[in-house]
Amino acid sequence: MISASHRDAERYDAHGRQIEAVADVLRGLVLESAPNLDEGWSARSIAELVRSAALGNRLRRLDMSGRRALFSLFTAVSR
Repeated sequence: MISASHRDAERYDAHGRQIEAVADVLRGLVLESAPNLDEGWSARSIAELVRSAALGNRLRRLDMSGRRALFSLFTAVSR
């Protein structure tokens, strides 16, 4: 029987790669201002919508496991 710590050790490298992928996305996000969402359909609001879509594209580059890890980080409650 394989112990839990042995299983964890086997998954350590994969977990590290996943965290690094999430960190790469976050590094890129912190260097930019958030999209400024405006009401209506002005040229500015459309430009901001395009910026929002570009942000979504970056998040799509993560696989599902990476998205879940990112979501988990964003929704974690500190105590």
